[in-house]
Amino acid sequence: MKIITYSFLQDTEVFLLQLDNKQVFHIPYSVFEKYSLSKNLELSNEMYNILYEYEKYFQAKSAALSYLSYGLKSSKEVKDYLAKKKYSTSIQEKVVEQFIKTGLIDDLYYAKAFTRDKLKLNHYGPIRIQMELKKKGIDEAFIDETLKEVSKEILIETAYEASIKKIHSLKNKSNFQKKQKIYQFLSYKGFDYDTIMSAWSKLQENADV
Repeated sequence: MKIITYSFLQDTEVFLLQLDNKQVFHIPYSVFEKYSLSKNLELSNEMYNILYEYEKYFQAKSAALSYLSYGLKSSKEVKDYLAKKKYSTSIQEKVVEQFIKTGLIDDLYYAKAFTRDKLKLNHYGPIRIQMELKKKGIDEAFIDETLKEVSKEILIETAYEASIKKIHSLKNKSNFQKKQKIYQFLSYKGFDYDTIMSAWSKLQENADV
């Protein structure tokens, strides 16, 4: 096999190589220079395999960028996505490492954004959020740092807001039954006992019960 033509793509800063077997490889400038690639160069099997790996890496990066265009993703989510696309573990890790380096992936930022959304939109408590973040592959230290920034007042208010919606479906229940149902509901949402009791007290104070 040999290179029959090549061109430099300025937007991606890679060389586009076309081989005589009609394959096309996207090769970084540094690699092009390192191996002194040129037109009509015969490729050994070893060199072909090196260029093939760079092409797979280029494809994986493109796939990951497309995936990230839909919203924030954790490093684990990107790896899982690339795994489904049949990219090797080494390429998955290489892409994620590069994206972390350039700021395209930031698990701490992701954890904080995820927590804000779940508090505001889903009325989740810290226990549920912690569980969800672990599923996303977020490091325990990042989870702890994120949840420490959420005040007790915010948690009580979030639990209270969730309770208001729930209490309307319990109109025909006794006060004791309502309290039980609210406790079960907020426990499922991920709130601890003290926060649930504070939310219940607020419901009573505001005559929502």
